[in-house]
Amino acid sequence: MRLKSGTEQMRLLKQASNEDRLGTVLAGLDALGLTRWAINRPVFEAVRKVWNSGRELAEIPARSYDELEPVKPDNYDSDAAARYKYQMEMREWVNGRANQHSQRCDCNYKIEIAQAFLDHPMYFPHNMDFRGRAYPIPPHFNHLGNDLCRGLLMFDEGRPLTDKGLYWLKIHLANLFGKDKLSHDERIRFVEENVSHIMAIADDPMPDAFLASEPDATRPWWLDAENPWQALAACIDYAGAMRSPHPAEYVSHLHIHQDGTCNGLQHYAAMGRDRKGAEEVNLAMSERPQDVYSGILRVAERLVDEDAKNGVEEALQLQNKLTRKIVKQTVMTNVYGVTLIGAKEQIAARLREIKDDAGEPVFDITKVHGLALYLARKIFDSLGEMFAHAQEIQNWLNESARRIANSMSRAALAETVNMATESKRTAAKLREAIKEARKAGDSVDQETLMELRPDLGPGATRRKRLDTLASKPMTPVAWTTPLGMTVLQPYRKMAVRRIATDLQNINIVDPNMPTQ
Repeated sequence: MRLKSGTEQMRLLKQASNEDRLGTVLAGLDALGLTRWAINRPVFEAVRKVWNSGRELAEIPARSYDELEPVKPDNYDSDAAARYKYQMEMREWVNGRANQHSQRCDCNYKIEIAQAFLDHPMYFPHNMDFRGRAYPIPPHFNHLGNDLCRGLLMFDEGRPLTDKGLYWLKIHLANLFGKDKLSHDERIRFVEENVSHIMAIADDPMPDAFLASEPDATRPWWLDAENPWQALAACIDYAGAMRSPHPAEYVSHLHIHQDGTCNGLQHYAAMGRDRKGAEEVNLAMSERPQDVYSGILRVAERLVDEDAKNGVEEALQLQNKLTRKIVKQTVMTNVYGVTLIGAKEQIAARLREIKDDAGEPVFDITKVHGLALYLARKIFDSLGEMFAHAQEIQNWLNESARRIANSMSRAALAETVNMATESKRTAAKLREAIKEARKAGDSVDQETLMELRPDLGPGATRRKRLDTLASKPMTPVAWTTPLGMTVLQPYRKMAVRRIATDLQNINIVDPNMPTQ
């Protein structure tokens, strides 16, 4: 388990282990770690061709950063507004160049790892975080990575596809092309109508003529998918099945990922028996999947339109420019406690990505943060309107956590009583010792003083703070999962001691000494 600082979670983990409550959890981690993976060679060859071409395609960044450096205005020294705008543009350009270089390095590392395992099986040992969520230990290349990682990987051990597997392979392929909001029959039809494209892709995934930018070259169909590398892998697998004498008996190595619709809101809708909310996040039966992000977008657009009619400047600038992508991340993270400032940063990043037909930013870079803050508030209002029950449950959980944190355990209460009793006892002893010493015309010796007043000796300050801490109401929120693992919220405000030096300020934090 990857633990936060402190010893509380480790104590609970050992307790669960001693009570034999971790068997199922550890068996799950073993199963994940024993799954054998391999590199999809046809996909790897296509990745290598794109990488070597230096072009920017399908999440593989270009070899060089081609954005032009902002030109310093002539009135830089005399016009504060022009100077500020240039500084913001220059900062964006420098960040963009650094990000492009970082992405290129990251992509290169992934390709090198894949090449090293081309002819070898690979395993991903797993561990879990303090909440019990399992993650692969290798951080740079694994099956939970980005589209490139997932497209390059396949199961080393194949299984016959079966009729049901062939059905779900078609659904998966349509999903990768962004058709996941259609009914299943419509997704099956989409794949069957594009069989000619799929077969051509399997024969030549990345034509040399296209990479060379020849005039008559055709753009490969799979590049239009939302997840192009996974789409390429699925096309190759589907073509192999269709070309075999018995498609249902074709041995497939493809891994298919499935996800819920905004899982946090699904849990809130289920807990609150919220029928309307359940329909929005696909917990209720319907002919085709609902899109909660588009629903939030519609409400946010209505709120923005209302403000635009009243002449609100931010609304006028954002009107008719909102997209599903802008609201999605904020909606996803809202149920996990994203703050208004965090949501503002998420939205600002999306607004900066919007370009016009000429490739220029749609929004003034100096006004992006103001627009993002305004829109974050509107998205929060939209969530409250669409998921009122979820917000009520969230408020109840927050209030419960506050009350738990302000409560005191029996052990802490007993410690407080003991501390008070001991303090009175030692104070009485010290008074008696001083009285006896005065009678003898002497003073209390150092050894007796340290025995009765240890708070005056070495390490006294820390002991006193720890004793005080033990008597405070600081109970952490904890719960036990259905698998038997106890989860503890480890977030605490730590006591920080700042030490100033000539070179820098150093902050020292003792993880065992939180303040609240």
